[in-house]
Amino acid sequence: MIEQTKCNAILQKEAESFRNTSRRTFIKRLAGGTAVIAAAPYISCGKAGDSFEALKESAGALSTGNIGDEAFWREVKKQFIIDKKLIVMNAANLSPSPVPVMEILFELTRDVDRDASSQNRSKFSTLRQQTREAVAAYIGADPEEVAIVRNTSEGNNMVINGLSLNKGDEVVIWDQNHPTLNVAWDVRAERYGFTVKKVGTPLKPQTAEDLVEPFRDAITNRTKVLAFSDISNITGVRLPENELCAMARDAGIITVIDGAQSIGAMNLNMHDIGCDFYTCSSHKWMMGPREAGILYVKKEHITDLYPSIVGVGWEGAIGSGTARKFETLGQQANERIAAFGKTVEFLDAIGKDRIEARILSIAAALRDGISKRVPGVEFYNPQNREMSGGIVKFASPEIDLSDAGSTLYETYGIVCSVHGGNFPGIRLSTHIYNTMEEIEKATEAAAGLV
Repeated sequence: MIEQTKCNAILQKEAESFRNTSRRTFIKRLAGGTAVIAAAPYISCGKAGDSFEALKESAGALSTGNIGDEAFWREVKKQFIIDKKLIVMNAANLSPSPVPVMEILFELTRDVDRDASSQNRSKFSTLRQQTREAVAAYIGADPEEVAIVRNTSEGNNMVINGLSLNKGDEVVIWDQNHPTLNVAWDVRAERYGFTVKKVGTPLKPQTAEDLVEPFRDAITNRTKVLAFSDISNITGVRLPENELCAMARDAGIITVIDGAQSIGAMNLNMHDIGCDFYTCSSHKWMMGPREAGILYVKKEHITDLYPSIVGVGWEGAIGSGTARKFETLGQQANERIAAFGKTVEFLDAIGKDRIEARILSIAAALRDGISKRVPGVEFYNPQNREMSGGIVKFASPEIDLSDAGSTLYETYGIVCSVHGGNFPGIRLSTHIYNTMEEIEKATEAAAGLV
């Protein structure tokens, strides 16, 4: 009750602050990372612990190449309000957001509900552009190449339905693609008559060439598009995106990459990869708000890609000559787009290289622990860090998958996914809010299923 009283008092105080803050001041404070509630010590309803400012100081004190010790990562974990009884290892599906992102989202939601006028909401044009610029810098793109969409699924379908394809053309895809970069191609092919060729890769690839060769063999002079997931959501295998894009580019083939399992976990640069289109969501590895995502469109394709949705603001968007033409999606929750910008600030504060190193390190520790504790265990993704991300997908003949998910959650507090189908097994997705202590507990939980 005392904590709730404190929380209510803060909210009441900040509501009064809203009423006395001009829109111009509000935007400056938000852009500077000092928005009212987000800058306050986290005596919040979530009991998040240390402030974001303190975390930024700790991260800034680390030298380049220093991944940070366990004390640092415990400080990172304090930025989340995860139930202490749970160990969340489900980033491949949905990650919790850190408190700085939550508070910006809540603050802006309250602000709009306090004053829903177009005058008050006019600030979101500025905030959207700030988010676009932050996202572009984060993924190694130019701002004009970035459209803020609702999620990876929407971005994928915009590309699939916006490209010009005809009868006789071929689209080559990975058979491990997410349905929105797999089934969605089949649906369009039914209508327009082009061919979709699904490529399988070895179950236990040893080298990058093992993953490139099947695609090379599938390509013909009729192939117009190569579409693949950067990291498979069902096995955790990571494809060599740079090599695949270079191969496609040499053959005059357009590349479409689903990066839902990469951005936020891996340090990637769109211009270095050399892809034509790239999509991702905020709510997975980026740990951002739900229903915010990225559609990257290489500059030379902005004009040629037809929009799937045309709404209010179309004339101005098309006139800009930028990827904004894919953003006229009707009324949106602009507060989540602004919070998306705070997400990037949070990731940048810790550091992309540091995040990637931490995720790969604890994923390797988890894999190592499970391999020692679970008899007959088989992993779908290789131990090679170049061919894996934060996903650890495994199965054992000693484990009954039919109730593994409920047992892991109800008995051990492990939040994860269990799959059937062609790649049956348990998927654990490690992230920066996981500690080494949790890795050990997850290992014990896996052993407890036997």
